[in-house]
Amino acid sequence: MSKQKRWEYLNDYKKDQSGKYVYCGNLYSYADEETKKNKIRTFIAFDLLLLCAVIGSGCINAAGMNNSFYVIIPYIGEAAALFMLLWNSVKILKEGGKIKEYNLISAEKYVPAAALMIMIFACIGLICSVIFVALNGFDGGKLKCIGYIILKITAFALAFYYKKVFDSTSWQKL
Repeated sequence: MSKQKRWEYLNDYKKDQSGKYVYCGNLYSYADEETKKNKIRTFIAFDLLLLCAVIGSGCINAAGMNNSFYVIIPYIGEAAALFMLLWNSVKILKEGGKIKEYNLISAEKYVPAAALMIMIFACIGLICSVIFVALNGFDGGKLKCIGYIILKITAFALAFYYKKVFDSTSWQKL
């Protein structure tokens, strides 16, 4: 794949006889047709589980979540990285396995970076939450804190495996 400039992909759209724009650029698909459905299902499952883990950890009123910037700021970073990951994941999943070149270039750049950011912010959030609990106690919610910690560990693990599966996916030109 060649690296394209920001708006260069628009040259891949041509008007047909009816006046509608049709994509005439390169299309890519998963290199192995046998595992194509499994990869698509895996990416969808990872997307949904990551969404539940990250949003779920923000919904838990754990110790330090109400008024501690050092617990809230990593969560905001994690949520932003999740949005970036989901946005690029949807771009490669929406065509059912036929991916436009500019979407694939974008996904190959941003999906691993977003997964790494989720891992980093989940670790920072976990460490900051543990520090808050060590300094201030559980704030009356021991189960909430345990649930929060479990969701942070889950988000880290899911992002790690998502990155690993995405990086191991090979693409072929159609």
